[in-house]
Amino acid sequence: ARATGTAVVSYADLTAAAEDGVTVAYGGDGKVKVTGTVEILGRSISRSVLSTVTRVDGHTIKVRADEVPGEGIPGVEQLVRTRTDFERDIDGLPKGLGLRKIQVTESGLEIGLNGSDVSLTG
Repeated sequence: ARATGTAVVSYADLTAAAEDGVTVAYGGDGKVKVTGTVEILGRSISRSVLSTVTRVDGHTIKVRADEVPGEGIPGVEQLVRTRTDFERDIDGLPKGLGLRKIQVTESGLEIGLNGSDVSLTG
């Protein structure tokens, strides 16, 4: 009738779910550190940002940079955000089970799950 549980998504798995060239790591104090590279005026610029992870709905996680250093170049913040900000669905959950909460830990994202009328078979 009801199910609850906790899953941990590692930073390696988060990096694999991000765009090519983007890495996700523990940032300390409940944040993740996202590093990405963008091309600006023929130069590659790599930036790391501290990001907040939130639950969008019962199946989606959102990673958004708290602040992006723009260095006074117009459009840099938006360009960097195209690499460092992302949303990902958590696929494959049993029917009736959804994301309840997300907590950033040193080992990865700790995701609390719960649901009712959860189908674990078939």
